[in-house]
Amino acid sequence: MALINCAECGNQVSTSAPACPGCNATPEVFNPESLRRKVIRIGVGLTLIVVAVLWAYNSLSEFKEMFS
Repeated sequence: MALINCAECGNQVSTSAPACPGCNATPEVFNPESLRRKVIRIGVGLTLIVVAVLWAYNSLSEFKEMFS
């Protein structure tokens, strides 16, 4: 259990605390590990969307070639 500074108010907050005792900020605001996981999830999601769009475009191109 480490102490970090809250990004909102600057108070010392435990990394396992449910909220900052000074300003009631949620862990997503003051815990960099939560933020890192959120960024990774967004990155993976965007990558999957790009792959799906490219796959659909490739499938559509092959379909058009069959009937050209």
